[in-house]
Amino acid sequence: MTSLTMFLPKLEFCLGEVIQGRLQVIAPKPQKMRGVRLHVRGTEMARFTVDVQVRNHHHHSTGPNRAGANECHTNTTTQQEVRTEKNEFLNMKVNLFGADIGSKEEMILSPGTYIYPFEFQVPYGGLPSFRSDVGSIYYSIKAYIEVPGFFKFDIKCKKDFAVLLFNDVSVPLPPVLAAPRTKKTSKSPSIGSGTIELQVDMPNGYAQSGGAVSFRVTATNKSSKNVRGIVYYVMSKTTAAAQGCNKQLAKRVLTGKDAHTVAKGEVWAQDITAPVAGGVSPRFQGPLLSRPYTPRGGLDLAGARALAVWLPPAGLP
Repeated sequence: MTSLTMFLPKLEFCLGEVIQGRLQVIAPKPQKMRGVRLHVRGTEMARFTVDVQVRNHHHHSTGPNRAGANECHTNTTTQQEVRTEKNEFLNMKVNLFGADIGSKEEMILSPGTYIYPFEFQVPYGGLPSFRSDVGSIYYSIKAYIEVPGFFKFDIKCKKDFAVLLFNDVSVPLPPVLAAPRTKKTSKSPSIGSGTIELQVDMPNGYAQSGGAVSFRVTATNKSSKNVRGIVYYVMSKTTAAAQGCNKQLAKRVLTGKDAHTVAKGEVWAQDITAPVAGGVSPRFQGPLLSRPYTPRGGLDLAGARALAVWLPPAGLP
């Protein structure tokens, strides 16, 4: 039987990267076919639970020895049902050998061993690989020999591969990520007490999973209250939106506090570097799944946090 073996240099690639590989075909005897093809797919799948009302009917007989008329009772119960919805954002076919894709032309592949090199580019506008309880984003590449005729099955092999935002820190950052960011805000701790001004400066809008995020906090205390410290955290909210449902899975990926006290009338500035846990998924936005990051910082006013929104990083690959 004809066999296919696919060779890839690795199983992790970046958006925009060109994937080069080869396909080995071993045909021990003549193989009727239309061509040797590749099929590359990228899919996002949203998973969510909905409450479904189920009506239950119960029948029983009345009278002596249950020989009387039948009575029907109905009650309604609520059950949870898991639903999924898929969106295929990448669907690309490549012809390696034979008739054009869609053609009905047939040919015979002579016995032998064949090597078909191939390459294709992962689109820059694609989504990074992702898996969570609310859904997943995954990629696959299938090689197959299109076999003509009824009750004939294509000969195929398949590999899954992962797609990342960036390869490593040596990759130059796009201008939108490399640009510095600044956010200013003010807050009054109580009526008539004056204001506290908070400014957060970030050297860029980018943080790497397993690396660190750096920012500078400047607090100007124009109030009559003392500030006990600077608090900060980054919240990630993965959203699955499909079939009229919207489910969010939120968690903090970074949190911390600088305990310096800012006295009334004082201007205080501090450079803060906070570690980002490894394995953090990047920011993305798809028709079904999205994962933004919302960094927030603020002042701890005698235990009451006056939060100021940061400019969110453009990505956490």
